[in-house]
Amino acid sequence: MSLKGQVLLATKNTYKFNEFKRLLPQLNLIFLNDLLDDEEFVEDKVTYLENALSKAQFYAKKYNLITLADDSGLEVESLNYAPGVYSARYSNQGDEKNNLKVLKELKNSSNRKAQFKCFLVLYFPNDNYFYFQGALKGYIAYKVYPGSGFVYEQIFIPENQTKTLSLLGDEYKMMHSHRFKATEALKEFLNENFNHI
Repeated sequence: MSLKGQVLLATKNTYKFNEFKRLLPQLNLIFLNDLLDDEEFVEDKVTYLENALSKAQFYAKKYNLITLADDSGLEVESLNYAPGVYSARYSNQGDEKNNLKVLKELKNSSNRKAQFKCFLVLYFPNDNYFYFQGALKGYIAYKVYPGSGFVYEQIFIPENQTKTLSLLGDEYKMMHSHRFKATEALKEFLNENFNHI
């Protein structure tokens, strides 16, 4: 197998693309939007891995490119690990409402333990694929703390921290986030299997 050339990152989210560019500088990542792809891929599986795998396979076959895809979500212990794979559409009313729904459901709960999870799939057009995962443990705050980042980062406080992930900023996330941990596993795999990386 070869990893020479470009790797398609299967996302249309500019913030996510830029985050992966910072996390994986050794890869020549292509942004899905740059291919002018107007087809909307539906994530309808029941696990992160299945979502990431189906998305990676779909775009690898469509463009005949090595493709990297992820699926991530928030799991809240006392909500039976919801929202989970439904994190992006938990309220069906957007990011702000997603945050508020979690806070409302935890209103009378003393157990606010939660974690972010990320699964990455690196898919080759010849149907070989590899997956990697990462998690960031913490708990849910009692209110929304506006800041930069993805949905739920405004209500999620990592273990051993006093601020939400949104307030800790990009520098912290680049060293501790669930995506960082998954990409570290990917980089270790690349270093062991592709000596030119």
